[in-house]
Amino acid sequence: MSCDCGHSSANTENERKTLRVALMLNATKFVVGMAAGLWAQSSGLMADALDMLTDATAYGLGLMAVTRGMRAVLGSLDRGDADAAKRRHRL
Repeated sequence: MSCDCGHSSANTENERKTLRVALMLNATKFVVGMAAGLWAQSSGLMADALDMLTDATAYGLGLMAVTRGMRAVLGSLDRGDADAAKRRHRL
C-alpha cells in the first residue's frame, strides 16, 4: 500500500539564507532598540530590545540546526550511505 501524501523536499540553502536575514534584522533591531532605550531611559524600549534579542537567539539556533542537519546528510554521503544520494539531490 502506498502513501498518496505529498513529500516536500527542503531547500536548505534558501532556509539558511532566510534565517540569516531574520537573524541580522533582529540583531540590528536589538542594538538600535537598546541604544534608544538607554538614551531615553525607557524601560519599555529596553524590554522590547531584549525581546528582539530572544528572537535573534531563536533564529540563530534554527540556523545552527539547519546547518548541522545539512552537514549530517552530506557526511553520510561521504560514508557511502545508500539513501544519502537521494537526500543530497533534495538539498
